[in-house]
Amino acid sequence: MAYLVSMDGPDQDTRFELATKGEMMLGRRTDNAIIIEGPAVSGHHCTLSIADGIYVVRDAGSTNGTRLNDEPVAEATMFRNDILTLGTTPLRLEGADVPERDDDPSDVGGVDRTRMDLRPRTTGSRAKVPRPKDFGKRQDHNQRWKLAIILIGIAVLGALVFFIKGMMNRAA
Repeated sequence: MAYLVSMDGPDQDTRFELATKGEMMLGRRTDNAIIIEGPAVSGHHCTLSIADGIYVVRDAGSTNGTRLNDEPVAEATMFRNDILTLGTTPLRLEGADVPERDDDPSDVGGVDRTRMDLRPRTTGSRAKVPRPKDFGKRQDHNQRWKLAIILIGIAVLGALVFFIKGMMNRAA
């Protein structure tokens, strides 16, 4: 029996059994054959066709795209241990019925199966942001407070001296 295993998201570790033939719709809506809960999964995200033991995934015009082994696809053949990503939700195709790739299945599409980084990819083009002229220079923002406290202290001390002198003059 072939099945998809959710590797992350609200359905993590959920096993979705696949039909032995025909076409199955995957997505968030309840009218799909397989309902995948995920913040970036479209209502009708993709279809999975099964014929003669061959598994073919087709993107259904999803908003956030469909990837197979971290490569964007419109249509692609899937093999055992391939990672199908709907938006940001990864699913691994497993099962004895699913054919393996001719090459090493543990290194399909350059994806290491022991550890997978699920962070969003960056575009790689980062604009240089100019540093401010005073970057790295220490600025003492407490300087004004220190000055204010010293001035208040001097004023209180002056008032105290004035008060004590007045008291001494009255006593004499």
